[in-house]
Amino acid sequence: MRSRTERSRLTLFWGLMLGLSSCLRPATAE
Repeated sequence: MRSRTERSRLTLFWGLMLGLSSCLRPATAE
């Protein structure tokens, strides 16, 4: 069960990181 919660947490964390990177990418490109 612990692995399940950790997995969901990691997925959410990576999702946020990807979202932030995608938002920062265009800003840095300019």
